[in-house]
Amino acid sequence: MGEAELASKPERDMKRAQRDLLPALLLAVLLAMLVLLATAALGLDWREADSAGASGGNVHPVYSSMEQGGRRDLSGSWLFWLGLAFGICQIALITALLSLAVHKPAERRPVPAFILAGGVAYAAVLSSLFLSYRIYAEKPD
Repeated sequence: MGEAELASKPERDMKRAQRDLLPALLLAVLLAMLVLLATAALGLDWREADSAGASGGNVHPVYSSMEQGGRRDLSGSWLFWLGLAFGICQIALITALLSLAVHKPAERRPVPAFILAGGVAYAAVLSSLFLSYRIYAEKPD
C-alpha cells in the first residue's frame, strides 16, 4: 500500500459517512412528522374543536353555518407551535429529497449550496408568516 492510498482511506470513509447521512436525515424527518401528527391527533380535544365558535372565527353575514377569520387568543396554544414545527419538517423533507436527487456520490460532488439556502429561506418565510399571524391574532381590537 502506498502512502497516497493510506491518506485517502479516511477521506473515503468520510465521503461514505456523508453519503449515508442523507437517507438517515430523511428517515429522521419522516419520523418527526409522524410524531407531530400523532401528538396533534391524540392531544386535541375534538369535542371542543367541533363546538360552535371554537375556531375563533366570526359568523359569516350571509351563511350562518360558515365562519370567517378573526382574532383569537393563541396564548398557550400548543397546536400553533406543532403546526409551525410540522411545516418546517415538510420543508426539510422537500429540501432533503431535492438534495438526494442532485447529489451524486459517484462523482463526489457535494450538494449544491443553493438548494440548502433555498430550504433555509423557505423555512424563514414560513416562520415569519406564522409569527406575523400570531401577532395579528393576539392584538386587541
